[in-house]
Amino acid sequence: MQFSPTYIKIQWGFIFSIIAIDVIWTSLDSFTYLYNVADLIFTFTILGFFLSIYFVYAYIRPDNRLKTTMMTIFLFLFFSLCVDLYCYLVYSTNMPLVTGTLDYVDSLFGFNALNLVIWMKAHPFWDHFFGTVYNVFAFQVILIFFYFGFYKSPLNFQRFALLYMISLFLTISVGGLFPAIGTHAWYHFQATPTQLSELDHLFVLRQKIISFKGSDALVEFPSYHTTLSLIYIYIFRYESKLIFIPLALLNILIVFSCLSHGGHFLVDILGGIVIFFGTIWGENLIYKAVKKYGTISNLIASEFKKKQSPSRYVSETAT
Repeated sequence: MQFSPTYIKIQWGFIFSIIAIDVIWTSLDSFTYLYNVADLIFTFTILGFFLSIYFVYAYIRPDNRLKTTMMTIFLFLFFSLCVDLYCYLVYSTNMPLVTGTLDYVDSLFGFNALNLVIWMKAHPFWDHFFGTVYNVFAFQVILIFFYFGFYKSPLNFQRFALLYMISLFLTISVGGLFPAIGTHAWYHFQATPTQLSELDHLFVLRQKIISFKGSDALVEFPSYHTTLSLIYIYIFRYESKLIFIPLALLNILIVFSCLSHGGHFLVDILGGIVIFFGTIWGENLIYKAVKKYGTISNLIASEFKKKQSPSRYVSETAT
């Protein structure tokens, strides 16, 4: 079991880059900001909670596993906060909507999302089944937190966090260049309250109004559900078949549910697959560089060192 101090530095660098983009962009343009003070206090309280636990296990009761896990959770959440603003800024650029092009490309493949939705509505069992599958997407992050952070190798947790950062940044950047509305708005079939909220938020942003009220997913193309579902499969590829096979099947179903319940075109799914492979390629380059030039430590060896020389371990951890 391993962890990498170098990965933490890379993730901090990624976050500071996003913050720099946010600061420069907001200083060069004019926006109206809408936010809820209570939501901001809650968000920063959660961040402070994980950061305080990190300091406990970094300096008071040194534990490399818990220290690495707490810092990775903090960075994961902090990045999500910073990239939200980046997402809103990107979608405020008023780039032309490409929904018609997405529909046309789908037709070249002989696919029509409306037909699939109509079929689902005519078969309530499958409609409910894929609706439920679609909504368990985000809960897998919690599984990864606990499984790799507290049980298996924290390094895998760190690699997942970096995959998340890279893939989300790429998805937002591409999505902002090619914004689109969902299939529910394009084909005029009944949308969920969440989809309606996302559509409203998109058009609010296109008026230079940055609203932090709610956490709507704005990206239509490429599908981030697809990208992250494939990352879930990828990160568990070397685990027990009893874990990997059910997770792989679940995430394949999630990708399919993007078409029936996620408001996505088929080309959105294909775009998400391209983002996935680009992310894996980029993160593998970073991992190889870290192995060659950075630091990847053995968790068990570090714990043994702590038992052999507690005072020396504490002083080295503090530095």
